[in-house]
Amino acid sequence: MRNENQFNYHGIVRLAKEAYENYPFYKWFYESNDINWKKIDYKTLPIVTKKTIIEYQKQSNMPYYKHKNRKNIPEEAIIATTTGTSGRPLEVLFTPKDAFRFFSYYVGLSIIKYLYKDTLRSKILAYFLTRGIKKTNIKSYAFKKSSINILIPDSGEDNMNLIYDGGDEYGLIEKIPLDKTTNKKYLQKYFTSKKPTVIVDTSGQWIKFLVEEFDLNKDKLKLVISYEEDEILKKELNNRGIGFLRVFGCQEGGCLGTTCEYTDNFHVVSPFSLLIRDKSGVNKPTGRGELIFTTPYELFPFINYSNGDIIDLNLLKCKCGYVGQTFQFLGRHMMVKVPNVLGMYFDIQGIINLLEHTFKSSFLITYIPVKIKNQGETVNIIAIFIEDKNCIHPKINNNLSRKCLIAGGYKSDERFVILFPVIKVPEKSIPSTLLRSTGMKKRRFFNGVSSNAPKGFESLSSILQQFDYYLQIK
Repeated sequence: MRNENQFNYHGIVRLAKEAYENYPFYKWFYESNDINWKKIDYKTLPIVTKKTIIEYQKQSNMPYYKHKNRKNIPEEAIIATTTGTSGRPLEVLFTPKDAFRFFSYYVGLSIIKYLYKDTLRSKILAYFLTRGIKKTNIKSYAFKKSSINILIPDSGEDNMNLIYDGGDEYGLIEKIPLDKTTNKKYLQKYFTSKKPTVIVDTSGQWIKFLVEEFDLNKDKLKLVISYEEDEILKKELNNRGIGFLRVFGCQEGGCLGTTCEYTDNFHVVSPFSLLIRDKSGVNKPTGRGELIFTTPYELFPFINYSNGDIIDLNLLKCKCGYVGQTFQFLGRHMMVKVPNVLGMYFDIQGIINLLEHTFKSSFLITYIPVKIKNQGETVNIIAIFIEDKNCIHPKINNNLSRKCLIAGGYKSDERFVILFPVIKVPEKSIPSTLLRSTGMKKRRFFNGVSSNAPKGFESLSSILQQFDYYLQIK
């Protein structure tokens, strides 16, 4: 096991000093935090958040990623946008080289490592795979027999296509047009002719459709890579002899972790070791707390950055051969005022999984500030709206509130039910603007505590008032 001196943390301070000298944002940020470069270390380096970036852009009227020596954004730059689940979306800049270094290489590595159980040679093959080298070259260099076809939806987003570009010409990577992803006739023809070895599902939804509609089996399909946690789906695939691995990442950080066949914990693949900030505000290499990562994108490095995720960070020697940091994703960091309780971490993804397996209709989870009749001051609640074709008028369902509490990581405590209303509403009650899609993936969660109400939210506000919840969001 590593000791503290073996973690790659001290490079973070060097990167921070370089950023301070070259980016107006970091100069403003570190000066506002009174940084003494002679005394600072990774334990005390301040954390950057999306809120910090938005504040800087308001004050300076400049994009946060501006470099002092760069007038314009390079033509090859990829401009991606965060999902906005934790507030206002943020534009993120990276290059095709970044896409390879911090994302597709690690996804390719996890695929090959699973299929061939060989860590050393899998790194060679993963490099070729994600760079789109010809099959013949891969065979001669790494394996005598290695014919891998990867199937992935074509999201229509330039950044995702660039990440997986390169293999198309050689038949390694097949991108299915988005309008064909639910076309049974088209897909059946593809499965019959191409026989994909691996499916990479960036939406977390597509593979569910494939499992329901097609006889996927281990003789053809070997592995599914998903961005979403889903124990029910994993069990279904495993029963068919198909592996299920997960990727953990975000636009600001790239790929930060991948699972293996032996554990559901994520193996850290970030170029810098991860940190957590505990409740006392100390940055640590292990423990439970707010995730902190550093990703040195060429156009703007995210240094000691937190996107609000809560993880349990540990050290592990895994059966797959990995030794180092591993983590469990616990949920998004959200504080809810409850009598005698300082704060609660809710596993939003756990609630999403429950609702997706229970309901075929649209739903939206919201984290919002409200005043509750006869309850005094403003509190933050999680309100869930579920469309029901049999519903004529909005109706609160306390039994569903209790189930969602449990799915979110808490026992069904009656004190919390009032702060966790689940409301069934008639079909089309949730405006389509609130359920905007990113590729195949619909918005399932909206954070109204840290951002303004989007267009269409007023209709949900009127529903809440029927049950004595008065929205305080602007």
